[in-house]
Amino acid sequence: MNKHTPGTWAVSKHGTPAYAPQFGVHAEGANDHAIVTGQNAEADAALIAQAPDLLEALRQAERALSGWPNWSSDAIADATRIARAAIRKAEA
Repeated sequence: MNKHTPGTWAVSKHGTPAYAPQFGVHAEGANDHAIVTGQNAEADAALIAQAPDLLEALRQAERALSGWPNWSSDAIADATRIARAAIRKAEA
């Protein structure tokens, strides 16, 4: 599996007209970037930018759930908190 560019990723609005919105997604401190266009460009760019946080939330959830049937309530609470924060950012 290829490694992804580590986060934090950010979104920037390009100077494009409203009828053709364009947003950039870039990793801070790296030259990697993506251009997102189309009707839902802003929301799509925000979701892409949250990919590292969403991946970490899934990793936390997997760790918390892998302890079944002896789940740790602290691990589940931590995974839930991280997942909710990632979802909020992705949907903002």
